[in-house]
Amino acid sequence: MSGDYEILTDYSKRGRERPWQRHKTNSLLLAESFARLNKLSKSDRVCNCGSSLKFNVCPNGHEKKLIWSNFCRVRLCPMCSWRRSLLVAHQIKQVAHGAVTGEDMKGKKKLSVQPRKLRWLFLTLTIKNCAGEDLPDTISQMTKAWNNFVRRKEIKAISIGWFRSLEVTQNYLQKSYHPHFHVLIGVSPSYFKGKDYLTTERISELWQSCLKVDYMPITHVRIVKGKRNVENEIKILEEKGIEVGESGFSETDLSGAAVAELAKYATKSEDFLIYNKYEYKNVDRKGKMEFLPDLESGIDEERTDESVSVLDTSLSGRRLLAYGGLLKDVWEELKATGELQDAEDDNADLVHTSDDNSKCICSVCRSNMLEELYSWVPGRHQYIKKENHQEQQ
Repeated sequence: MSGDYEILTDYSKRGRERPWQRHKTNSLLLAESFARLNKLSKSDRVCNCGSSLKFNVCPNGHEKKLIWSNFCRVRLCPMCSWRRSLLVAHQIKQVAHGAVTGEDMKGKKKLSVQPRKLRWLFLTLTIKNCAGEDLPDTISQMTKAWNNFVRRKEIKAISIGWFRSLEVTQNYLQKSYHPHFHVLIGVSPSYFKGKDYLTTERISELWQSCLKVDYMPITHVRIVKGKRNVENEIKILEEKGIEVGESGFSETDLSGAAVAELAKYATKSEDFLIYNKYEYKNVDRKGKMEFLPDLESGIDEERTDESVSVLDTSLSGRRLLAYGGLLKDVWEELKATGELQDAEDDNADLVHTSDDNSKCICSVCRSNMLEELYSWVPGRHQYIKKENHQEQQ
C-alpha cells in the first residue's frame, strides 16, 4: 500500500518478487522504438501489453495466481518473452520427464512412447559474431548447419532425443551480434564408456564441418550431473525467473541449471534497449563484475532503434525452438492430447504457464480465492489495484 492506492506485490513461494514492473517498463521503451521506426501496429500492441492483470488471490495472503492478461505476443516484447520462457521451461521439464518415465508429469497418463534411461548432454554451439546486416544470413547458416549436424552418423549414433533453442546477444562495445544454440541431447547411460563417446574437440570439428567455416567455433559441452541437489536446483530456477509448479521437481527431471539455460529468451531487452552510459558494476559477493547500463542516463534512441530493427527483422517468421528424436515424439503426443501447446504459436497461452495457475482454491489453507484486478498507471509507473485506479489517473 502506498498513500491511498495499492501497488501490485506478487511473490513466488520462495519469496522472490515477480518482475512485472520491470518488464512492463521495458515493453514501453520497446513500443517507443517501434513508433520511431514507423512500425505503428507493433508499437500499439507492445504499448498495451500487460496493461491489465487479473489474479486469483488467497484472502489469507498465501498465494497469488495470474488468471488473465492482455499479452501482445510480439516476439521482442520483454513482457511476453518472460512469460514465454516460463512456458518453455515447464514444457522442457514435462517432455524430459515423459521421455524417461513414459507418463505425464502428474503420473495419470501413460504415453505410447517407449521410455528410456537417459543421461543429458548440454551443448552450446556458436559462430563468430556478425554485423547487424549479416545477422539474418548468419542465423540461416546456423539453422542449415544444425540440420546437417543431427544427421551426421556420429551424432545419430549417440542422440536418443534432443531440444534446441536459439539465443542472440549483442556485444555493446563491438556493436556486433552473437547468435548461438543451446542444445540438450539425451544419451544412453553407457555413452560415457562406449565406443561412440565424442570428445568436445570432436563435437567442435563436426560443428565446424557443418557450418562450413575455416575456423574452429567455440563449443561448450557439459554433462548434466546425476548427483542432484533438488532444493538448490529450484533456487537456481527462481533466480532466473522460472518457477517450479505444484508437480515439484524430481530426480527424473532435468537439472535446474539446464532448464534455465534452455528456456532463455531468444533475445533479452538489454540486447536491444541501449542506454547512453554504461559502467562496470559489482553484481555479487564474490566480486563478479558486469558491464551494465546506467538507467538514469536514458535511452540512446539511435542505437536502440538500430538494434530493434535488426533483431525484429532477423527473428521474424523463424522457429527458434525445435525438438528431435524421442523428445519430439513425447512433445507431439503431449501436444496432441492437449497437455502442451506450441510456445511459439501466435495464440500461445502466456497466462497459464505451468500446472498450477488456474486453481480457485488456495493450496495452503484451502480458502476460496478472490479476484483482484490491477492496471498499469503511467503516471505512477506502477500496477495499481483497480478499485484505486480511477482517482490516480
